[in-house]
Amino acid sequence: MSKFQILTYSADHAKEWDTFVGTLQTSGSVLQSRRFLDYHGARFQEQSLVARDEKGALVAVFPAAAAGSTEEVVSHPGATYGGLLLKESLAIADVQEIQAQVAAHYAAAGVKKLLMRLPPSEVAGPKSAIHSYGWWQLGAKLIRKDLWNVVDLSGGMPRYSKGRKWGVKKAAKTGVTVRYQEQPDWDSTYKLLALCLAERHQQKPVHSHEELVDLAERLQSDMKLWVAYLPGEDTPAAMTLVFRCRANLWHTQYIASTYEAREECALDLLIDQVIQAAVADNVKTLTFGASTEQQGQVLNTGLYNFKNGFGGSAVYQDFVELDL
Repeated sequence: MSKFQILTYSADHAKEWDTFVGTLQTSGSVLQSRRFLDYHGARFQEQSLVARDEKGALVAVFPAAAAGSTEEVVSHPGATYGGLLLKESLAIADVQEIQAQVAAHYAAAGVKKLLMRLPPSEVAGPKSAIHSYGWWQLGAKLIRKDLWNVVDLSGGMPRYSKGRKWGVKKAAKTGVTVRYQEQPDWDSTYKLLALCLAERHQQKPVHSHEELVDLAERLQSDMKLWVAYLPGEDTPAAMTLVFRCRANLWHTQYIASTYEAREECALDLLIDQVIQAAVADNVKTLTFGASTEQQGQVLNTGLYNFKNGFGGSAVYQDFVELDL
């Protein structure tokens, strides 16, 4: 008989879920908190699970939802990454047992495929290899790889490339100003974001204007909007969202700028100011997310080189599929 009980998540678990995730010092993330996940509302059909030990204590959570067919569950379709978050003191045998029970739970519910966006090791913590190995033992297959840019800040300010140093100096000399907005002007920044994505990537923002406003209210200080302004202007010329995933980990999302801002290297100064703020806050890792497109098959070399110029290194994110 198993010493763990797998249960279907309900809203009654939300507070306990977030408390648990907050205790995970090397693997917890606000991006897998209910504060973040629940803003999706009815977009996805909730399929998350929780695991308890023999004493009833929460030892694992599994954020997941059905994106379309209920025969296919994704962890998580509305988040940058998913996967199991486990009590960090669990032995490898316990991890593998919980993974097997999660798979069995979904199979018994009629789910045919379990898709997981596994976080990079720098996000998932030192036991990420154990989790990946456990899913592989169960038959999970790699279906996609994304290449991320990650900056190690454990030694203080990283060493920038010559190009990024030059860009930071140019923007500062030109008079570009950078600040994070205590009370974000979502109207102007969303227009900037939508314009940039349409012009450069022929895409629309994943989040709607209303969703970003809702998300900001949910996350409060754990999500900051950083904005750069060109000299003499009061509308944003460049922007990025910065998520405080946990005390020592920040993650950027939605890096965008106008043509004029790119000419003045406004993004160089913007990212530099984010990095300086992170170092001052004792953050150890800054992640820029993926620089790959088209299901990971195409590397956006320009984007990769820009991010990597801030002293970054390349890490990968695995997407795996488990037939049940």
